[in-house]
Order: sequence, then structure tokens, then C-alpha cells
Amino acid sequence: MHKGIKFPLQKAINFIDLLREHHAEMSPHAMLCFLYVALHEELYQTDLADLVGVTEANVSRDISSQVELGLVELFDNPIGRRQKTIKLTWKGIALRTKLLKILL
Repeated sequence: MHKGIKFPLQKAINFIDLLREHHAEMSPHAMLCFLYVALHEELYQTDLADLVGVTEANVSRDISSQVELGLVELFDNPIGRRQKTIKLTWKGIALRTKLLKILL
């Protein structure tokens, strides 16, 4: 193995292991959704679907499971009630902090 890639790949493995350790039922797609929300802190569900490259229905399922886990909250947009805003909860912020410690 090339010496220069071992450390970054190990970080990636540790990162995924931490997510799986805390939320074993979270699919890789749901992990990606969580990471985008963690990056932006607040995101419209439609924008998340565009970022991930899937339908809003797929994102809605993944976000619903994360709401159940207590990682994110959904809020209605006061202007357009069909538009949902996704925000991290304190539990989601704590998980993001743990994940960042692995990467930095």
C-alpha cells in the first residue's frame, strides 16, 4: 500500500465506524444526508435532495429516520408550508463534533 494514503483512509474508516457505532441502522445514503445537514446546519429538504442527487421522497425517508434518532428537526417554512427546513439538534451537533475530531 502506498504510504501516503494509509492515514487518510484510516480516518475515513474511523469516521464511518463512529457513525455505525452510534446509529447502526443508518444507511450510507442517510449518512450522506446527515453530513450535508451537518455541513450547512440548516437546509431546505429540496436543496438536500439536489445536493445528494435523489428525489425528495428519498430524502424525506432518510430525514424522518434521523428525526426519530433525535439528530435533526424539521420545521415548516412560514412562507411555503410544503417547504421543510432541516436543522441539527443538540444530539446532531454532538455527533458532528465527534466526527470532526476524527477528521481534524
